[in-house]
Amino acid sequence: MTRVVRPLNESQFRWSGWLFAFARPAAAHYPTSIGWRILIACLFLEGLARPIARAALPLLGLAGSELGRFSLVATMLALAVGATALWIRLPFSQIGLRRWEEWGSAERWFFPQIIAVSVLVFTSTQWSQLAALSKQTRWIEATTIVFVGQMIWGFYQEYVYRGLLQTELVRRWGAVTGILVSNLVFTFGPLHAYHFSNSWDDPSHLLIFPPIFAIGLYFGVLFHRSGNLWIIGVAHGIGDFFADGLATLR
Repeated sequence: MTRVVRPLNESQFRWSGWLFAFARPAAAHYPTSIGWRILIACLFLEGLARPIARAALPLLGLAGSELGRFSLVATMLALAVGATALWIRLPFSQIGLRRWEEWGSAERWFFPQIIAVSVLVFTSTQWSQLAALSKQTRWIEATTIVFVGQMIWGFYQEYVYRGLLQTELVRRWGAVTGILVSNLVFTFGPLHAYHFSNSWDDPSHLLIFPPIFAIGLYFGVLFHRSGNLWIIGVAHGIGDFFADGLATLR
């Protein structure tokens, strides 16, 4: 017997994103040679380029400054985008950067919802920090620089670990293995490896890994189901601003 699948109506689209009920995107389709270039690009970006760029900040007199952090994350995102366009030669739509006209109804409804919920939750939990921040001089300028920098940083992480790495690993090994392996690299790889060295003096640093893995897994599944890198990139950037950015503004 043929199963009849009823399309979602508009009211169902309004909340379907929370259940990962998106119109499934077409699977990434490109030759294996491009897949190898994706993996090499990820290794270059996280294993070589970012450590070199970070080490160069003191030489440029930017160590520990907001301008230095901003320059670092902006440079890394530019390198990632440039590598995709000029070396990997993969259409950006293949890694989830689709134009608004190509978004499905569920994506268009879910995007403002997850952003609003994220801002409300973080604002309510960190209201005291925000109130103290508003009493500082030139707080608007400082907050703007930090906010933009953290948005770029969050988007870069999703671009590399979900847009590039997860897309390729899912193509090679399927959804379950691809999402899990890419998230393990995201959690324990170069991005968060400094927590291991910090744990020698403070073992509590190891407690950061379970929430990193859980959040990364959520973003990985959300990206796989929606095929939309904009949603998880912006959400990650907002989370980074409240979790890390506010601390730099104290």
